[in-house]
Amino acid sequence: MKRIINIVGFVALIFTTIRFIPVEHRLVDLASNFVWQLFAVLAVCVVLLLIAKQIKNAILFALFLAINISSLLPLYFDNFPDNKDPQPGEKLTLLQANVQAINIQYADFFQVVNESNADIIVLQEVNNAWARQLKQLDVNYPYGAVVSREDNFGIAIFSRFLMDARMHKLGKSEFPSLHGTFEFGGKKMNIVATHPPPPVDDYLYALRNDQLGELAVYLNQLFGERILIGDLNTGPWSKYFEKLMDETGMRDVRAGYGVLATWPASLYFMGIPIDHCLISNGLRVNSLRIGKNFGSDHLPLIVQLEMRK
Repeated sequence: MKRIINIVGFVALIFTTIRFIPVEHRLVDLASNFVWQLFAVLAVCVVLLLIAKQIKNAILFALFLAINISSLLPLYFDNFPDNKDPQPGEKLTLLQANVQAINIQYADFFQVVNESNADIIVLQEVNNAWARQLKQLDVNYPYGAVVSREDNFGIAIFSRFLMDARMHKLGKSEFPSLHGTFEFGGKKMNIVATHPPPPVDDYLYALRNDQLGELAVYLNQLFGERILIGDLNTGPWSKYFEKLMDETGMRDVRAGYGVLATWPASLYFMGIPIDHCLISNGLRVNSLRIGKNFGSDHLPLIVQLEMRK
């Protein structure tokens, strides 16, 4: 038993180390997605080794546990003091969901929509079957745009607010993104919905990184408050995600709320947070939560924003 614990611990140690290797490689980036899981594995190993009185290995694993803790902490502490401003602003609720093209649990999805009471709904993997079902949203969400595709890169925005939504192809992949503009709280708002490809091979990895880079350029050209939302196919610890935030000056809504994993849905809280929402400085987060599983391989992300005074 002790041997198994040590083997598992050393594997976690190696994966923790891999993400800090200063080389440009897909596997290095992929390793950055598992900070939460590595933390959990190393924490268990440290406790079990302390019980078994294998102090040296327990200390070694504890050092690498601390590395993962340092990466997790920013998600659990809100470092934006303006979020504590007691003056309430107008509230805007967003629902982000990758519906998964092959998922047919439409009724469960609409239940999530009703329970979220969202003002704006952003969806990915909208194919023709989903587009037909989503027409019933037109009653309460008459504005927005739908781009249906059969290759898992269909995308849609539904809005209660008067919105001008247009498709843009950002990056070499030429997969569609949507840019919606609307008025909220007396200010011009920009919401950019996007879905870069998953980095399952070197080609798609390069396309994802290129699209994230093009998003930064595009967002920096916009006037007014900005919201970036979608299945970005990257965890918050990827250097490409961090670069996107650094270059745009936008904030991760997860700050202060924790990991809130969204994929795969079957793993619930032990999954990876790859569905994201970034906001500009004129907005703050009032609440953030994960919605119910509606049959997709992603869990929905529900965020309520406030306009800063």
